Amino acid sequence: YKMIKKIFLLIIIFISCSKPEPVITVKEEARIFNKIKTDTKVYCTEISFNRERTEAFLTVLNKQNKKDIWYTYKNKNIWAKPVPLPFNSSADDFSPCIAPDETILYFSSTRKGGFGKSDIWWVEKTENGWAEPVNLGSPINTASNEYDEFISSNGLTMVFSSDRDGGYGKRDLYYSENWGGYWAHPVNFGKTINSRDDDFDPWIDSEGDFIIFSTTRKNTDKNTDLWYAFKSKYGWDIPPEPIKEINTSFAEYSPFFIDNTLFFSRFDNTGKIKIMSVKAEIKK
Repeated sequence: YKMIKKIFLLIIIFISCSKPEPVITVKEEARIFNKIKTDTKVYCTEISFNRERTEAFLTVLNKQNKKDIWYTYKNKNIWAKPVPLPFNSSADDFSPCIAPDETILYFSSTRKGGFGKSDIWWVEKTENGWAEPVNLGSPINTASNEYDEFISSNGLTMVFSSDRDGGYGKRDLYYSENWGGYWAHPVNFGKTINSRDDDFDPWIDSEGDFIIFSTTRKNTDKNTDLWYAFKSKYGWDIPPEPIKEINTSFAEYSPFFIDNTLFFSRFDNTGKIKIMSVKAEIKK
């Protein structure tokens, strides 16, 4: 009986150890996402969607390199012409992310009234339109730079990048958990996930255990690539991996994954930023 018990335990250990690690599988070649048309005097550098993918929020760059947030919606499978949102400032406003209940839009901004050069802000969508933006405040914002925020689809985790003191590189990835409507003190993802270079533009899944992000690590030309990482039962202790099927000699960044589609930005050989999309699957 003892021998049978030992064999049974060994089988369980073998199965648990042989479980495949989570991975993102790309199913096709990335294509330009051209269903949303902006004014020819500006071009889109980032995109995010609401949960139903019927609304989109864009970071738009004009010829003066000024960043603004624009909005569009889908009507009968056709995207309306994007328009700038009324709360844009004279500074840079970028990286929009709509909360799961779609009443709060988070974004990054270098506008006045913040804690540092760049802060994370939020603005409420009311029956009468958009209210005045509010600085997210401490402990998320510091005297350093905070930006590239993303809220998980269950609303419980915020991920963002910052160059605050105590990091491992130029910019590090951080996460904060929502406790009763308040964002807790941010936690650094750690030295296994963060590098000595730039790590930014994080996206996290609804369970809070899988991230896709932008990084300049291991790139001799210092271009940006997309990498992914997953959380083990012990924490964020497994080294991230590049998404080789997507990364090129150009810069890939700003990932947004929804409905088995990965959207991202690419700065290509024409000197322009293009929004790309590719069918993909996250296997856990």
